[in-house]
Amino acid sequence: QLHAKLIPSLNANESQEIIMNWSLIEPKAFNDAFSGEVLLQLIREGLAREDPSAALVQNCMVLKSIALQVNHPLAALACIRETFSLLFFAVHVGNDQYWYLPFADQISLISSVLIPLTHQFAAPSNESLEMALYVISCLLHKHWSKIENTPLPYHNAIAYPGLVQDDPTFKTFFEKVKGILLQFCGASSPDLALLILTVLPVPSFSRAAKESISESLWSEVIEMTLRTFFVSYEGNDALRVASWRLNVSSVDRRALMEVARNSSNAFTLLAILDQWKAEVEGMDQTVQWPSELFDFAIGFTPNEYRSFDLLPLWFFVLELVESPRFHPVQCQQDAWKFLNYFKTLFTNSKMDVPTVLAAKAVEIYFFRIIRRKSGPNSKGDAALFQMVGKFMQLRNVSKYANYSQFFENTEGIMDSLYDFESLQRDILSHLFPT
Repeated sequence: QLHAKLIPSLNANESQEIIMNWSLIEPKAFNDAFSGEVLLQLIREGLAREDPSAALVQNCMVLKSIALQVNHPLAALACIRETFSLLFFAVHVGNDQYWYLPFADQISLISSVLIPLTHQFAAPSNESLEMALYVISCLLHKHWSKIENTPLPYHNAIAYPGLVQDDPTFKTFFEKVKGILLQFCGASSPDLALLILTVLPVPSFSRAAKESISESLWSEVIEMTLRTFFVSYEGNDALRVASWRLNVSSVDRRALMEVARNSSNAFTLLAILDQWKAEVEGMDQTVQWPSELFDFAIGFTPNEYRSFDLLPLWFFVLELVESPRFHPVQCQQDAWKFLNYFKTLFTNSKMDVPTVLAAKAVEIYFFRIIRRKSGPNSKGDAALFQMVGKFMQLRNVSKYANYSQFFENTEGIMDSLYDFESLQRDILSHLFPT
């Protein structure tokens, strides 16, 4: 009875007569009191004489209830610290026996405490950044480094995941944690997505590194986070806002772009490319774009049924070409790379109709930039107009009949008023409306 009157229930349908107004608690005092060591003391000091798993889970839920009543990031952070301290933590109690919180309980705490509180209090703040860090740290779950030797009168295992990796039960646990974390990233708000991009550790390519996220998982997490960010972010220059948060050094850049390209993670590749582009933009105007920016962008192969992932990379290349740093003569090799890329692309019989039309429009716009920068040339100009004429004739082909509005809008593609934004708008609105 007293517990029910002191601790608010998480069930909104229950009638509650709370005699303690937790909202009056000073958030900082609550945060100082629960530093991530309180619940562990029950184990470290041997205060429990039997398996305390159920009680520890209940205490985490109590802390969550109070944190929600206090309704402050500091209170939520305190609860997350205490909860995380119990995860991926094992005690060697002696005689080759161990205790750790059961996997089902750990999954439950991640899903019902860490993730909801981090979602609810996501904001551009240090507290939210730390909360996101605790959640993302679960991606290192295969490395149970928190092992302590404490003689206890109870145990629930004869091994732990850091000791044995090949046990099917452990593998299932790992996969569940990974799935939950990917869902967390895919459901993030713009603020939370930026926090995830900030705290996600970059994989180490050193064989000596033990506690490091794998390259493929890093790329997958970044991809999932960026996709939801680009959909929900309402500010300007979303790509630059996101790429600025990546902790990618120039040393690891190429290796991570290779991983993203090989994994067909278009937005991960795009963000690293944009980070490199921003670096060059800070240099003298005479510095040309590195050829690798073009190589990586046009060397991308999308997964099946995801040919639209090519679009942002094509747009990225067009931005490079429109820049004063790109000169048709000095950068002739890169220009030919892009043109030859489209020749190869059009021989792909599996390319869907919207992607083919988008590619032809991008090719024309690219050629238009080159002609404008190169100056008058009757032969080159004639080739460009011939290319536009053939493109417009496609509207009479039956398989392109459903895209009449796209053809109508792009009739002015040679007009100086038809700019890069017009091209993007027409492709996205009329070829890929969803």
